[in-house]
Amino acid sequence: MREGSQSWFRRFLGDTYSRTEFWGCLHGFLDKKDLGPTIVHFDLDSLNISLGHANKFSVASSLFEKDIYNCFNIIVQRMRPVSLTIASFDPTGEGAENIGDIAVGSI
Repeated sequence: MREGSQSWFRRFLGDTYSRTEFWGCLHGFLDKKDLGPTIVHFDLDSLNISLGHANKFSVASSLFEKDIYNCFNIIVQRMRPVSLTIASFDPTGEGAENIGDIAVGSI
């Protein structure tokens, strides 16, 4: 697991071949911050393709449904979300109905 970007926001990059505890990384990062009002953005094509294809850019990853639920729970506990965008969804993709269910269920 490594952090991307040197700016005030962070993205956490997993590994295709090993399990990544995204929620643990997010929790550790937020323990050091007091962010207050926050904009949250979630790209559905970051989910593992075994769950379905959100769009043509979907790739193998270590991000699963449980990870998204855990991350959103941490976000609600540790931040004050004022906006949520969920992006990059093509409903014609293979298994897209599952990706849609995950997106709706996560919020």
